[in-house]
Amino acid sequence: MPPPSSLPWLCGCSADSVAAAASIAVPRTNSHAASAAAAASSSSAGLASAARQIRQARDVFVAKEAVLQKKISQEMERAKEFTKSGNKQAAMQCLKRKKYYESQMSQVGSVQLRINTKEKMIADHMGNK
Repeated sequence: MPPPSSLPWLCGCSADSVAAAASIAVPRTNSHAASAAAAASSSSAGLASAARQIRQARDVFVAKEAVLQKKISQEMERAKEFTKSGNKQAAMQCLKRKKYYESQMSQVGSVQLRINTKEKMIADHMGNK
């Protein structure tokens, strides 16, 4: 599976923002009370920012998934029309594009899964404070 930075055209955003959203790590605090308090105050702002970036990335990928689903349906309808009119070559091209869109949808689904996992990690970490 390609890294999220290879999908910037798909989400309509820069490769840096996709990579940043997919690589957000949940900060860990130290066991010492003084350093834990300092880390909690600085990491809570970082966690809020990370949560916001994750939500934005999730929304972008949900929208892209809807667009890809629409394109898949359109290509299927076009393939049926070309088959009825006897243009098998055009119908095959439509089915190839449909297969390509399905592979893109699979990649989007994988990225969404990683985003959801990171979102849950952040929510759990924020809930523990």
